[in-house]
Amino acid sequence: MARVQRAGWPLLWCGSIIQIIERECLVVSAKSQHVRCKPGYTAASGKSSVVTCLINTTWSADSEFCIRKQCSVPQIENGKVIADNFQFETTVKFICDAEYKLKGSSSATCVISGNGVGWDMAFPSCEIIPCLPPPGIANGQLNAENGDFTFGSAVTYSCHHGFSLIGESTIYCTSEDKLNGIWSGPAPECKGKQCSVPQIENGKVIADNFQFETTVKFICDAEEEAAWGRADASLPPWPPGDCGSPPRFPFAEPPLPLNDSYPPGTQLRYRCRPGYTAASGKSPYVTCLPDTTWSAESDFCIGKLCDPPDIQHGKFDYTTDLRFGAVINFTCNEGYRLIGGSSAQCILKDNDVTWSQLPICERQPPAVFCGLPPAIDNGKHNGTTESNFAYGSVVVYKCNDGFTLTGEASIHCTVEDQSHGVWSKPTPECKGTASKIIAGILPLLLAMLVIHF
Repeated sequence: MARVQRAGWPLLWCGSIIQIIERECLVVSAKSQHVRCKPGYTAASGKSSVVTCLINTTWSADSEFCIRKQCSVPQIENGKVIADNFQFETTVKFICDAEYKLKGSSSATCVISGNGVGWDMAFPSCEIIPCLPPPGIANGQLNAENGDFTFGSAVTYSCHHGFSLIGESTIYCTSEDKLNGIWSGPAPECKGKQCSVPQIENGKVIADNFQFETTVKFICDAEEEAAWGRADASLPPWPPGDCGSPPRFPFAEPPLPLNDSYPPGTQLRYRCRPGYTAASGKSPYVTCLPDTTWSAESDFCIGKLCDPPDIQHGKFDYTTDLRFGAVINFTCNEGYRLIGGSSAQCILKDNDVTWSQLPICERQPPAVFCGLPPAIDNGKHNGTTESNFAYGSVVVYKCNDGFTLTGEASIHCTVEDQSHGVWSKPTPECKGTASKIIAGILPLLLAMLVIHF
């Protein structure tokens, strides 16, 4: 472009502005340029896209006359989306509720898609965390709730007749890494109930053990004759013997090491298992009685209490109490929604008890709707008066024959002040062919005028 100076005017010009305008601005008179928004951006409402070369050789423009376009609001069931906004180039993160695991990408970014913007990743899903089927036990059985082996489900074990349960009778499906389900503890054992140890003078007893349904044999010493005639006859009377192995409790442990038998009068002090504490007014001692049976108070250890959970804008309910192993259920107040699992369990952690994971009650956003989309001269949109224009709805404009669309072809229903629905701006225009011709030759006419001048 020739640099021509009018008499008495300084020869000045503005430098290049953004890349799409690669020309100098000769300050013969103020000159303006219309600037297009970059892909991913749209014109800001109330802002001018005209950039003007001023007499001081600087460019003048409204601030932020192009704003980022908005992607659709992502939804994820049984989880939540972490993001400040959903605009172009924003990355959102997805997390699942306590009892669910993420399947798919943990994030998505709003990127250019065609003439608009869209998410670069498909939204993930939240699947409930499964456990493997619980282990079976010998001489016992398990009772599962509808065969459901997912997070929070429980199975309860019981023993066949003549066998005693050793260990926890109920285990729960839980998780340590929010990916894989594990059972809260090992399966218990079912051991045969123990008879007292038989005694025989001048002979011996042949047996592997003295558990339920075990048969023992009696053999006299060589010098003696079996007083009852048969070696496997009924046990003869003898002075009171010893107690067998001490009893097992799911809530307490006996002192170690254990013996096979104990004389009457023996007292063993039991220790409460982790998660349990001594019951008030009950003795932890188990005593071997003269009749060779063990005596103990019932439930001398009880589950520790979890603190009542504090859940704002919600409440919880339970069927028994808040002790170790208890499960509570959560509900939110009206107008709030539950984020996280609907239940929690009082579990053991670092030798104390606490709740597995507590949810929160989050205020439900109000339903947002927009009115009818704005009409344009010489064109129309694809919305109808019967349409329900909810937040995120999109309408597309089209010009009548002989007119050309200027601006973005679509607008969407967005939110203002977090509650009021408004249509994005600006609305496109439909311009006639004549205006296009004038717009095309105007720069040439201006250039000729400057050179001639």
